[in-house]
Amino acid sequence: MNGCWRMQGRKVLLAGLQQENRQILQLQQENRLFNPGGDMEPQHQKTIQFSRMLRECFLEGETMSNIDQEVMARLTTENACLRELLNISTHNEPNVIREFTERSASTSAARSNGVILKNECNSHEGISASFFFSFLFIVVVFFFPF
Repeated sequence: MNGCWRMQGRKVLLAGLQQENRQILQLQQENRLFNPGGDMEPQHQKTIQFSRMLRECFLEGETMSNIDQEVMARLTTENACLRELLNISTHNEPNVIREFTERSASTSAARSNGVILKNECNSHEGISASFFFSFLFIVVVFFFPF
């Protein structure tokens, strides 16, 4: 009878362990269902970091775009002023465009920075007054923008 009693105790013990094991597995499954984001945190951190980086890039791009638009507006205004000046010069001196292109083609690249050398101070004597003032205005506009 003791042998039978021992077998009965083992069967009850095994049944109890199996029941507890099923309950543990069920609780683990419920935990997985209730906490799906636990494994996703590194991915979320990368996504947040990427979105911050994109926002910084967009802000920098917008700043550069604004600067470019300001430069374009200034150059458009400058171009309109120069065209008007050229039209005025053309009415006063019909050959001013040809004269200007010939002179600008003949000047060297080293002297194109607007610096006047000592021996060039009186070089405008042979040039008509309207051409000289047109050229002077162009130099001032390019090297000293508003």
